[in-house]
Amino acid sequence: MVFGRVPFFFYVIHIGTIHLLALFGLIMTGNDWHKMILNNSAFSNPEVLTGYGYPLYVVYIVWLFILILLYPFCKIYMNYKANNKDKWWLSYI
Repeated sequence: MVFGRVPFFFYVIHIGTIHLLALFGLIMTGNDWHKMILNNSAFSNPEVLTGYGYPLYVVYIVWLFILILLYPFCKIYMNYKANNKDKWWLSYI
C-alpha cells in the first residue's frame, strides 16, 4: 500500500539508490566502472557478455534490500502527502 501511494517518488529514489550502491560496490571490489557500460562492440561480440551481470539470487537479495531500505522514506512521504492535500503538486510526485 505504501509503495502504491507514492509510485513516482519510489521510482526516482530507487534509481538513484541503485546507481549509488552499484558505484560503491565497484569501488569496494576494485573494479572499473567502464566494465558496466555496454557499447556496440559488446553486442557484436557475444563472448564479451559471457559472465556479465550477477546471478539471479544476488538480484533478488539486492531487490529485497532496496525495498527494505526505501520503505521508511516512502512511508514518511506517504504520510506527508496525506497530511498536505492542499499542495496540489504533491499528487504528481
